[in-house]
Amino acid sequence: MQDKGKEVEFTGTMEFVAAGRYSYGRSGNVDLPSQTVSVGRDAYSNGSEELPAGFTPRQITIRIKPDGANRVVATHTIYVTPSS
Repeated sequence: MQDKGKEVEFTGTMEFVAAGRYSYGRSGNVDLPSQTVSVGRDAYSNGSEELPAGFTPRQITIRIKPDGANRVVATHTIYVTPSS
């Protein structure tokens, strides 16, 4: 997250939003619990979260916000395939 040569760690929050479709055909978004992060140049994170019954995710959007601010400094969208 930081440029090479910077020694200050970034601290903030990762927010997650799952976009997908419910079994009855309606599209929707599900806000997932956010995580506090503190990273230097590179970081790796993994985990899992329960989704509402009948909801099939198609993508997860990750938004990174610095501590004490509500502005988004980075986003990343990952296309997902649900496990069976």
